Amino acid sequence: MARAKKPGQHLNCKVAQKEYDVLTKICENTGLEKTTVVEHAIRLYAQMQNGYTVDSNGTIHFNQTLDEILAAEKED
Repeated sequence: MARAKKPGQHLNCKVAQKEYDVLTKICENTGLEKTTVVEHAIRLYAQMQNGYTVDSNGTIHFNQTLDEILAAEKED
C-alpha cells in the first residue's frame, strides 16, 4: 500500500551537478529522501536570515518588530 501524499507544492528547478552530488550524498548517508533534505535546507536558510525562523510545522515566526522590518525595507 502506498503512503498518503502530504499536501504541498511541486518544486522544479535545475541545480549545478556539484550541489546535486552533495544532495545525493547526504541522502545516501542519512537515509532521508531528497524532498526532506531540501525542506530542511529551506527551513535552515530561512532561520539564518535575520528576521524570522520557521518551526517544524512550517509556521513563520518574525523575530523583528514591525518597525525594524519596515526600516530594513527602506534601506533596500
